[in-house]
Amino acid sequence: MNFTARESKIIKLLSENTFLTSNDIALRMGISEKTVRNSIGIIKESAEQLGLNIKSTRGKGYSLIIMDQSRLDNFFKDMNESSPLGKKARVHALLKLILKESIIDTHELGSLWFVSDKTLITDFKEIDKIAKSFNLTIHKGREKIMHFVGDEINIRSLCYKYNLCEDNIYDDFLDSTINEILNKYYYLTSDLSLKLLKRHIILAINRLKNGHFIRNEYNQEIMNSKEFTIATEILDRIGNHYSLIFPLYEVGYLASHIIGKELKQEGYHTTISMETETLINEIVGLIRNSFNLEIKNEFDFKVSLGLHLDQLIKRLNYNTQIENPLLPDIKAQFPYAFTVALALSNLIYKKYHKTVNADETGYIALSIQLLLENDSRSICRKRILLVCSLGQSSANLMKYRYLDTFREQIESIDVSSAKALEFMDLNQYDYIFTMVPLKLKTNIPILNANFFLDDVTIENIKSNLSQHLNITPFMNERLVFVDNLDGHNKWDVLNQLCNKANEVENIGSELFESVRERELLASTDYAYRTALPHANKLMVNDTTIILAILEKPIYWEVQEVSMVALVLVGRSDSNHLQQFYSLFARFLMNEHYVNNVIESRNKQEFLLAINKVDENMRKGN
Repeated sequence: MNFTARESKIIKLLSENTFLTSNDIALRMGISEKTVRNSIGIIKESAEQLGLNIKSTRGKGYSLIIMDQSRLDNFFKDMNESSPLGKKARVHALLKLILKESIIDTHELGSLWFVSDKTLITDFKEIDKIAKSFNLTIHKGREKIMHFVGDEINIRSLCYKYNLCEDNIYDDFLDSTINEILNKYYYLTSDLSLKLLKRHIILAINRLKNGHFIRNEYNQEIMNSKEFTIATEILDRIGNHYSLIFPLYEVGYLASHIIGKELKQEGYHTTISMETETLINEIVGLIRNSFNLEIKNEFDFKVSLGLHLDQLIKRLNYNTQIENPLLPDIKAQFPYAFTVALALSNLIYKKYHKTVNADETGYIALSIQLLLENDSRSICRKRILLVCSLGQSSANLMKYRYLDTFREQIESIDVSSAKALEFMDLNQYDYIFTMVPLKLKTNIPILNANFFLDDVTIENIKSNLSQHLNITPFMNERLVFVDNLDGHNKWDVLNQLCNKANEVENIGSELFESVRERELLASTDYAYRTALPHANKLMVNDTTIILAILEKPIYWEVQEVSMVALVLVGRSDSNHLQQFYSLFARFLMNEHYVNNVIESRNKQEFLLAINKVDENMRKGN
């Protein structure tokens, strides 16, 4: 039985409703009632083959009588396989069609995907928006052929982000080649970095096969790097295998994506550049002065964060920041650490004029979480090898979470990538905890590892709830709410907020100077639509918040902001600073709450949101 797209859509509508009149169906599909009646007549002729029937009831309309649900389910399954489900899937499909320079007939697509012309117009607006974000345009030819116009590197960046090239058509040759050459040069990377590097190579192969080459000159310094040598050998081997010639610019492009991916490990040969060391010292100062965090083991913290930042700086220089599959979990489970990391990312932006994306910020947050959790650790019994695919910062965080949770059973934990196991003596360990499947011949027990230790984390949260400090009342009593604050720039806004604060605390001009010094160190517009300025030292006895909704959004330093919260943490609350910022961070990272406060311009809306966040924290959500 072959139903047209229109007839299939009518069957779908009837299956989702008890009764529909011909007028209902006509309005939903944008066709005439006569066309609906004719289509239903055609459906009835073959309805039994589909295991259904259509009944007409006077005064109610049409209803679907299902006699064989399995046949109908299979029909909908086939229907869905030919039609992308939802806007996100349609946009992805359209991007792939444009990349392949396909003939795109919107009317035919609408019929095939069971959507209206109006829906497709909205989809194409989203496509144009995506293209512009990569400095690309979409050319629409006479033969209804669409293709991207712009720099090849930008096209590949779009393809990479939206995963537009098939990566399941290549055999194990790529994996073995990449691993062999990286091993040859003792170049250790995380398993995730290996996967992403392979994606870049597959993307290059696909683009070259279709005649699209990179013609951009690369930084000449890269030619003298180990990464350039590695890229050259990898592409030479792959070119011979697939009968492709990779121009020199392609080699430079791949080398730029290898740079900054080397897995630096703590030990005798650990080196951190002077540039990174200077940045680390500035970061330590920001952490101490702005967040009043104690750094108990400064050397270990500097080394751990420094190893990550050393590679991050390289990636920023070559515009090749990495993905972070843990980002949603990091934001949800470590909101305070992520808030601190956002402030540090702003400091890096101010220093290098390069935006640190959310993925990279997430990795920095893991180092901050290590700092927050790095209390004195008990000496335990077992020696553990932890195999982690997500890089050193992630592995270190997981290491300390295990040490904290099983402190009476574990003596020490070493971390490794799966790739590095072949170089190690495994007999020195009692257990291997792994996040990735391992094919090892060993008598040592191998256990699956859970990065966030869900069950244990829940128990820890429950135990902490009994000691939860109720800090929301002071937000009501010590909250100054300013609606429609009119400011020309951030300094004007800050001056007005400091004046409001002085009406409450009478600190004087010292307050503005303190806030100004903190702002010059690193901008505070790191939260969604919000700036969070504060003094660089404790200046009041009781915590006070001056919350302002701006009359018009203003550009702060990194983004436009509509809400500004000047936070003056009180000396009496200094022992609970982390808890305060954790609560406030959860509010700021909830776009729904922030939008409600900005749009309502209502103090009570803010207090309701804060109390809701506080309630969720108490419940462990």
